[in-house]
Amino acid sequence: MIRLADIYILEPEVPGGIDEGTVVDRSTWPPKYKALRYELDTWQGDPLVAGFVCLLATVDLEAKFSEAGITGYVSRPVEVTLSLNYLALDRRPVPPFVWLDISGDLGVHDIAWTDESEVAVSARFVDVLRRAGAKHFTIRPF
Repeated sequence: MIRLADIYILEPEVPGGIDEGTVVDRSTWPPKYKALRYELDTWQGDPLVAGFVCLLATVDLEAKFSEAGITGYVSRPVEVTLSLNYLALDRRPVPPFVWLDISGDLGVHDIAWTDESEVAVSARFVDVLRRAGAKHFTIRPF
C-alpha cells in the first residue's frame, strides 16, 4: 500500500492531442483506447506528455520507470504525428514514445486514475520523472 501522504495528482504538459485514426471504446468512462494516435502541436521537450485521458512517455523514460519497478501501467505502442504548426515552428527531433495505458489501483500502484479521471502518482513515480529531466508538469497532494 502507498500512504495517502505519498500520492500526488500529476498534470503533465499537454502539447497536442488525440489524432484521427485513434480507436476508442466510448462505452466506459474514462474511455478506453484500443489504438492510439497522438498529434504533437507544441512541445517543450518533456519526456512525459498528456492528452485526453492518456499519457505518453518517451521510450527512455518508460525504461527508467520499468527499471525502478513503477507499477500500474502497461506500455503500448502509439503513433505520434506532427502538426503543420510543429513542422513549421519547431523542427526539434521527436524521440520515440510509448503510451502508458494506466491500469493501476489508487493507493496500491504507482500510477492510477482517480474517480475524477485525474492521474494519481506515487512519490516514487515523481522522483523518477524529475530525475529524467521533466520540467513542464505540476503536482499537488491527493
